[in-house]
Amino acid sequence: MTVMPQEQPQGVSCDKTTTVRASPAHLVMTMHALTFGVLCATSKMISGESEGWTSDFKACASQGAETVTPVGKYVLDKAFQ
Repeated sequence: MTVMPQEQPQGVSCDKTTTVRASPAHLVMTMHALTFGVLCATSKMISGESEGWTSDFKACASQGAETVTPVGKYVLDKAFQ
């Protein structure tokens, strides 16, 4: 089976950046990242690899939010300050 590459539509530039507003969906995905942060920090605490549950929670939750939505990471980083 041969897959043909798609051509970029005319008038569409990949070089420009766009502004994204926070929406309720970003906050929902941030809640998932907080759940991941709890599980990750607790797992590290149980296995003895923890550097402190709170710092592990913040790092894991921020990393999880960045993976899903950079806007969510920004919101979490502001909340953790």
